[in-house]
Amino acid sequence: METCHEYADVCTTDKHPEFGCRWNTLSVGLKNCADQPHFSDHRRDSLRRFANAMPDMNCFEKDGQCKCCCHPFKPNKEGTECVKIHEEPKCDALGEYNQWSKCLWYPLRNVTQEVRSHCHLGVHTNEVLLPKPTGMELPEPCGHCSFKVRCKTRPRKDGCL
Repeated sequence: METCHEYADVCTTDKHPEFGCRWNTLSVGLKNCADQPHFSDHRRDSLRRFANAMPDMNCFEKDGQCKCCCHPFKPNKEGTECVKIHEEPKCDALGEYNQWSKCLWYPLRNVTQEVRSHCHLGVHTNEVLLPKPTGMELPEPCGHCSFKVRCKTRPRKDGCL
């Protein structure tokens, strides 16, 4: 791994096991992780500060490694130098909402898979979401714990969510 000493240096780093070369999603994941109810306020604030301090990185995969530059730079096609991003990408408008999904219910792995499938999200399985333990019986879907989703999509394009 190489350390960035200046914004215009290309960093070469290993792929994250979950995020691949999408290192910019790590800070979002940390912020979401900080919202877990079992964390103390002090620990939650520390995680948020750490996530907010992470630099915004623009990365792509080349030869099994991530080539990254700190925003507002991005790696050139060869991954040898950082070039300044002159303008933000023009993202297409989001399309219309799709139909509502079926009611989603535990275990969380099933909820995640259903949302991923219904919204056509091309993301990897998050192995942190374990399947239902053997022998555990979940109650019937009831109350406000069950929910439906619907999504808007647009053509995939670098820099556009």
